Amino acid sequence: MHILFISNAFPRPNEPGTSQPWQMVTHWIKKNYRISVITNMRHYMSDYNLSQKSEFKFIKKIKEQGMIIYEVLTPRGRRKSIFRRIINYFSFSLLALFVGLKVKNIDIVYVRTPPPLINFFGWLLTRLKGNTPYVLEIADLHPESAVSFGLIKSKLFIVLWEKWERFFYNKADLIVGIVPRIKKKLIKKGIPSTKIITITNAYDPPEEESYSIPTEINDLFDKKLKSKFIIIYAGTMALKENLETAIEAARIIQKKGYKNINFVYVGEGDKKKKLKEMCKKMFINNCIFCNPVPRCCIHNILARADVAFYCLYKDPFQGYTLPNKFFEYLGNGKAIIYAGTGDVAEIINDVKCGIVVPPEDPKAFAKAVIYLYTHKEEAKKMGLHGREYVLTHFNRERILEKLNKRLSKLI
Repeated sequence: MHILFISNAFPRPNEPGTSQPWQMVTHWIKKNYRISVITNMRHYMSDYNLSQKSEFKFIKKIKEQGMIIYEVLTPRGRRKSIFRRIINYFSFSLLALFVGLKVKNIDIVYVRTPPPLINFFGWLLTRLKGNTPYVLEIADLHPESAVSFGLIKSKLFIVLWEKWERFFYNKADLIVGIVPRIKKKLIKKGIPSTKIITITNAYDPPEEESYSIPTEINDLFDKKLKSKFIIIYAGTMALKENLETAIEAARIIQKKGYKNINFVYVGEGDKKKKLKEMCKKMFINNCIFCNPVPRCCIHNILARADVAFYCLYKDPFQGYTLPNKFFEYLGNGKAIIYAGTGDVAEIINDVKCGIVVPPEDPKAFAKAVIYLYTHKEEAKKMGLHGREYVLTHFNRERILEKLNKRLSKLI
């Protein structure tokens, strides 16, 4: 089986970012599938591109760990404005079509969204390839996601976008939702349940015993944060993350005089600059921001923390998420403070692996932090519950075997 895997984000283990695409592809390699990958040369977190270190090319072909990777160069600055982001997404989708047409003997075209434009170019590629089976993976439902962030308010545009998405849902031979709620939502839209499979994120135990942490972060933990109670956020500081709640909670905790509690943010994203400015304006000195780290380092970084956290907004649609960071928190045995609703809240309450607080409620968030600070043994037990749960129920190999069976049926 030869799968053409199209994903705007495809971080390697030595890069920061989501692990799902890499783990999925390397799983297929172990199954002796042929894999060709088309991805963005610019990292989705930092806008950095590999061509800055080598000969400038719009398209680079790389052979790596049994797969062929085609990296396409898109315009920089997608974080600076919506217009630039659309241009970036359009150029990636167009170049993916161009490269995909040159890849021979494809059995399946597997397309990951976002960006939302890629669904059209992926479908067009399958038609030009002679009706090759088309698999569409959905991480964010649109236009619901954009509406929930207040990015789109035009009723006409929302209706047109809904029709656009539904057209490609119907054209896909298989839809992969990364959250159970996505499948439920698609069924309500009239998509047959037999056409949809849920393949969630999962926890990947480290393949080696230890990884070196970047020197600046290692020094931070060994010197400034030595003997401190550390509550950590590790991941993209994206628009959908309501991390302002945690900043406000840090201010409340500081005012109450808890000098040993420190918040550490590891990562990059659209909100990072805003969060740092908030801390500066409100004279908050218990929040520390670190650069993103290679994914292979995240286990050791989380091991240095006491508690992990994750915050969303009140909008009910925000509960349609089971992010990779959540599984990393669980797998590394960290008690979790979650400000939000949905699948994450249900798991935490059922497994008793953390504390769920209402979204956009800094006082409740601060209260949860102080509780775990004053009940450290209970926090450790919560972490152990979470680790046992994720190792039992979210084994990636078992999850992907379900997908393999469905892919085999397509050809």
